[in-house]
Amino acid sequence: MNQALGQRISYLRSLKGMSQEELAFEVGLSSQHLSRVERGVSDPSLATLKRICHCLQTDLVDLFLFAFPDTWPDGSGRSGPQDFSGCETSVSSPSGMITFDDAGKVQFSSGAYRLMGHNPGSFYPTLNRFIKMVIPEDRPLCRDFFQNHVSQNKPVEIVVRLMRKGSQVTLKLCRDVIWSKESDSKRILFLLTDLSGYMVLRDFWIRDRQQLEEYVNKRNLELSRALESYQQELERRKKYEHELKISERMVSGSADGLAFLCAEAKFKVVNKSFEEIFSLTRKAVVGKNYLEVMKNRFRDTQCLKPIEQNILLALKGVQVQFEQWIEDTFNRTVFICVKHVPLIEKGILTGIIVSVQDMTDQRMAEESCKRIVETITETILEVNSRLEISFANENVSELLGYDPKSMSGLSLLELVHPQDVNHVEESIKKANDHTGSSRFEARFIHRNGSLVLVHVCSSRLFDGTGSFLGATVMVVNLGSSYWLRKTISNDALIT
Repeated sequence: MNQALGQRISYLRSLKGMSQEELAFEVGLSSQHLSRVERGVSDPSLATLKRICHCLQTDLVDLFLFAFPDTWPDGSGRSGPQDFSGCETSVSSPSGMITFDDAGKVQFSSGAYRLMGHNPGSFYPTLNRFIKMVIPEDRPLCRDFFQNHVSQNKPVEIVVRLMRKGSQVTLKLCRDVIWSKESDSKRILFLLTDLSGYMVLRDFWIRDRQQLEEYVNKRNLELSRALESYQQELERRKKYEHELKISERMVSGSADGLAFLCAEAKFKVVNKSFEEIFSLTRKAVVGKNYLEVMKNRFRDTQCLKPIEQNILLALKGVQVQFEQWIEDTFNRTVFICVKHVPLIEKGILTGIIVSVQDMTDQRMAEESCKRIVETITETILEVNSRLEISFANENVSELLGYDPKSMSGLSLLELVHPQDVNHVEESIKKANDHTGSSRFEARFIHRNGSLVLVHVCSSRLFDGTGSFLGATVMVVNLGSSYWLRKTISNDALIT
């Protein structure tokens, strides 16, 4: 077997135009070792045969099933065995031969008898006896091979299945011609090779190939899904980056101070207004912790405490805000409203938006109005659109006997004499339906039950968007003025 296998390797190497040294280098053997393999002196391992097949670009099965041509790639004639015994030793085992000469005499070698499941010489050798042992499906092919190719010089090979004592073997039949130099005659030679082991190897190869194909298909499916997921993620990121650019332009152009913090409360983006309000620079704060930056900015605990409390709540996902007086870049005292808005995506905190509004003008207007209200001698009430009292100054206790704080939420109409309720309601609505104020007189009820004649001046209130909030009601006590006018009127009648 080693000699035939070595001849096949040598032939396939010659087909590739490779020298022994080149093939040995590719396989990882010494040229002396490869020479011993090709001469049949050394028995190569299965791993070595696999590497040789890889370099020769052939399958391991084909290396064992290969049939020689008459001429080698270099044009030289193949030197083969010249007699019966020598020929049998050159065939891979288990093997055998069937020969017949010019006279038509058929001979079976010992290996041929054993392949058919019989002892050598146990029956007379004939081609028909061999054909009868072939399974019915393969008999026509085998008969045609023997009958129609006897006079052909070109080697031909077939594969048939043989029944042998209840088992089945697969044989390869290869036809060849042997010339005898002494008698100048030829002998037809049929080489028999048992392929059963090779067929098992082939089945394993097919099964492994199918498994490999299944694995490759599975991996291709996984890769296609991963690619699709990657493309979706890429599109999502492109959309996110586009939205981020729009957001950055909005942030940079906003009049309010805006900053974006990551989930670890570190500065990512700040706009110009934020820098001016807190006397900070973008370069100095980006990438730094928000609370640490604020601690360095505000040494005053009164300013720092609400910032610390609010950022801790925002990190927990709570939206909070606070108002505080601070000093800006120009050493001006400004009143700011700071909002911390956490960004939550699928239950996970992704960042925090810090919004800072300069409310100095509004705050100063409110305080100025408050000072006016506190120092004015008249009673001032603020009511909402449902005429519910939301504010009352201290003068209401002197006029109506009520504590200003206890009047919050109380309906203004509950303080009016029942006969004047419709008159008061219509007069305030008149003020609400038209720009300007409404003036009228009415009777209010003191807490002790007495009546108080008052003069009412009502004006509309709006918020920054122009929505109606309610009305400001100024109430003046007309008690003394009323009796004075009545006395003058009576004196004039007497005169």
